[in-house]
Amino acid sequence: MNYFLCFLFSFLCSINFLVAQTMHSTVTKSKFSVQLDENTIVRNAEGKRLPYEQVVQMISTRAYTLDAVRDSNGKIAEYKIRAKTNDDAGTRETSVSKTAHEVPAPTNRGETFPDFILYDINGKVIRSSDLKGKILVFNFWFSTCRPCLNEMQGLNTLAEKYKGRMDVVFLAAGWETKTVVAQFLQTKKFNYTVCPESINLINALKIKSYPTNIVVGKDGKIVADYIGGLPGIEQTLEADIEKLLKQ
Repeated sequence: MNYFLCFLFSFLCSINFLVAQTMHSTVTKSKFSVQLDENTIVRNAEGKRLPYEQVVQMISTRAYTLDAVRDSNGKIAEYKIRAKTNDDAGTRETSVSKTAHEVPAPTNRGETFPDFILYDINGKVIRSSDLKGKILVFNFWFSTCRPCLNEMQGLNTLAEKYKGRMDVVFLAAGWETKTVVAQFLQTKKFNYTVCPESINLINALKIKSYPTNIVVGKDGKIVADYIGGLPGIEQTLEADIEKLLKQ
């Protein structure tokens, strides 16, 4: 009888081991891709912010991974870098995707923004000559651009914060026709002044990648440009605006 119980116990243990092994083997290794640039905040375990180049080098060794740190609204505010655990090694592979500084910028910071004449979705003319002395925040986008749509909510929040200010102007310029953009805006809110068919300005700036965000100072010179859907872009743009407002 004792022999039978021992045999049964051993048998059940073997079954549990096989089930555990099978469950472990079905875990799919995921790709954890993070898009960073020099403005992205990455801290180590001690809370020290690390230089961008150091972060990229650490990630490239495959020994480190990043954890997103979110603010009270659930948005990614920064990242924490840490050594991978055994669990991470089996299920997470971290990589850094192409960043803003690796893509040729459409403009040169410090250069004068070109003169322009745009028309908003209602046909109202917008001339650069009428906006002199104002801070201009441009978003170049199109309606089927997924990264453009991903950052739109954050941009809406940013524009809403400065609503009513006459010295900060938000303009969303795209190459699509007025009809296409109007249909898009029936179901999607965009708090910028939306200007379709802005191909002349797009060509003048040689914009090739979307979304592209450009900040122009009161003196008409470009102070910042950001290419690609960067996490927390609205926070970066807000920092640029606040700096210009204090000048």
